[in-house]
Amino acid sequence: MMNSRNLDNLIDKLAAGELTVAERLELMDAAVSDEQAADAMAMHLWLDPLLRDCLHDDSDAFAHRIQHCVTTEGDTTEFVERVQQRMKQKAAGRRKRWLFASVAVVALLAVAIIGSTVFRNADPRPTTPVARLKHVSGEVFVVTDDGQRRQVDGGDQIRSGETVRTQGPSTVAVVYSDGTRLVMLRDASITCTSHRGKTVFVHEGLVSANVAPQPPSEPMIVATPHAKVYVMGTKFVLASTTKQTDLTVAKGRVKFTQSDGQSVEIPEGHSATADAKSKLVAKRGPAVPDTWSQDFERGLPETCEHGTFVDEGLPVGSKGGVTSGVHRFDGRAYHEIWPDNDWAHGQFVNHVDTHLHVTYKLERPGRVQIFSLHRIPQPDTPVAELFVLDPSDLTEGEFWWDVPAGKWFTASIPYQRFRSMPGRRKPPTVGNITVGLNFSSQEHDRGLVIDKIWVTRGGPRRIEYKELD
Repeated sequence: MMNSRNLDNLIDKLAAGELTVAERLELMDAAVSDEQAADAMAMHLWLDPLLRDCLHDDSDAFAHRIQHCVTTEGDTTEFVERVQQRMKQKAAGRRKRWLFASVAVVALLAVAIIGSTVFRNADPRPTTPVARLKHVSGEVFVVTDDGQRRQVDGGDQIRSGETVRTQGPSTVAVVYSDGTRLVMLRDASITCTSHRGKTVFVHEGLVSANVAPQPPSEPMIVATPHAKVYVMGTKFVLASTTKQTDLTVAKGRVKFTQSDGQSVEIPEGHSATADAKSKLVAKRGPAVPDTWSQDFERGLPETCEHGTFVDEGLPVGSKGGVTSGVHRFDGRAYHEIWPDNDWAHGQFVNHVDTHLHVTYKLERPGRVQIFSLHRIPQPDTPVAELFVLDPSDLTEGEFWWDVPAGKWFTASIPYQRFRSMPGRRKPPTVGNITVGLNFSSQEHDRGLVIDKIWVTRGGPRRIEYKELD
């Protein structure tokens, strides 16, 4: 058992960013194994972003399990209020090195520590099978509750407490014995348990749910860092990021409760967003438009997956753009811009005459691929297709990326030039919906900067690129 003086010293060093690797391991070991130490941290630790890093680096599986247990079993409101009071007291005697955390961040990080006590009383049957994986496409992994990871290819059982992860443009269906189906879409992570009925914690990513009727006393609970969804039987799509949770109901209705206690019923055809800033309200979803645009004038959208905001070196009059971000996968670094992603609402409808336009420059010109993720009109379905405009499919005069370094160009690309993956055999299906675009130079940093992206009906019907005046 760690003595209180040593514990207080480590907590202060953590908050100041002065912990060594060995001290981080010592502190996390105390949080997991020593109930009194965990309680002390919960009462006295200033929960700043350094704790998130510590948990992610040293005990990722532990943090996910605790997040799930506290989100589904306990109310962190009282604890968050105590931490906020602690922050105010500390602020009076600390310099700017202490970082102020929002209520949402405090709530999210709180569960990682206070859950060590809750977890000991959680699901007593950690090896109970709760569902089976089907329709695996791409890179899908299962992480056991002790941190072991295995890749799956379909048919695998998921046991209570295990986490399922998809990487990149991968999909998998988590299927329960009563027919309830959760389809995970692209870079998603969920933990399933059988404690008090079906309980799922969505750490991040897109999840499409078709939930069979549940017992009145045991609704299915789908939790995220920001909210809980209570489901008796319905179809919905949920997208969880570090900043917010978006919910769209395709059939039936659900109860949607934000972490600050706000609650609203979401009827069919409506959606809501849970975050730390807004009032929780149900809104009727708009029709998917035929055109779309993103100019980054007000910064990157909340749903930006990869990319870095820039406000210098842009075309005259522009106030914002996006440059490549690094996406690490399977030990490699990929340079990508994934400026927006909206599975639930969609970006635009595909037509025969749909054209993609982009204003861009390349500091180190070279081959760049453009990927486009599509779904069918019903957002609760697992049907997703990936299309690519690959440089190897282009002919002389269409190499839009073969331009002078540092010069601004605008390219216009007929959407029917994209081809499905794998195989690149068919163009996008007319009437289906584009939900995300990705610009990737793979492992080569081309210095790609995008000022604006927009989609129109009509255009040159061939690939064109012109230097800006």
